[in-house]
Amino acid sequence: MRDGSVTTHCRACREVSFIFEPDMVCTDCLYLLPDLNERLRERFAVQGPGSSEGLACIGCGFMERTPRMAQTVGCPHCSGELSVEQDDCPQQGMIFPCEFCGKAVRIPPTVWCPDCGLNFRRDGFADLVSEANA
Repeated sequence: MRDGSVTTHCRACREVSFIFEPDMVCTDCLYLLPDLNERLRERFAVQGPGSSEGLACIGCGFMERTPRMAQTVGCPHCSGELSVEQDDCPQQGMIFPCEFCGKAVRIPPTVWCPDCGLNFRRDGFADLVSEANA
């Protein structure tokens, strides 16, 4: 906090809720200042809730589309390690043969980031592929 600000997001819609600036923290003990609620109320009245511009996406962790991204996932049929290239995977998902066993592997559309839709999700990719092939 001493060197910058911390931005918090709404848990439901993920929009920026407000920004804690370094002047809202005691320089001695690093606790929030006692009049923080009043400071935030005044800031919100004047500036609004803040902006998420310039912040990384919550769902994938990137600020823009990241080319040549790949995820590694085990084949649900033989457990061979498969690399799924983001550039080769359409957003509606795809089905391709496993290079080890030849069986069809389905990559569901849910592997794409639900927040920005530009990149693969940061977490849960392998679980979504397993569920789609169960």
